[in-house]
Amino acid sequence: MKKYLIQGGIGIGLSVLLAFWRFSGWEPCSANFLRAASDGFVVVGFLYLAVAALRKVSSTGFFDIFSYGLREGVEFLIPGMRKEASSFYDYKEEKAEKRSQKEERAGKRAILFTGISLFALGVIFTGLYYAVL
Repeated sequence: MKKYLIQGGIGIGLSVLLAFWRFSGWEPCSANFLRAASDGFVVVGFLYLAVAALRKVSSTGFFDIFSYGLREGVEFLIPGMRKEASSFYDYKEEKAEKRSQKEERAGKRAILFTGISLFALGVIFTGLYYAVL
């Protein structure tokens, strides 16, 4: 529950900040405010959903080849840093074992549900904007 509150608070704070930034300099009327609120909540909600999708993909080991290549490249370029050579299969197995030990389900769900909530609020504000317009 704590992670949901923290993620929700950060998301709402960023959305409101973006909405006020977007609303600055406009003539005060309800349609412009609704448009700014819609922009703020949709953008931040979409970013949360994108981060949740990337975390889901990375938990499957999809990006392991990039981290392995970076590690091997750095070890090759920096003298004295080279340890024993390991195959990509061994590296992938080590990473999979670490991932299975470090399951953080609540954090992933908090980001996903916060993104869905913020995006839904943005869609509601968009509907209200077109209803007022």
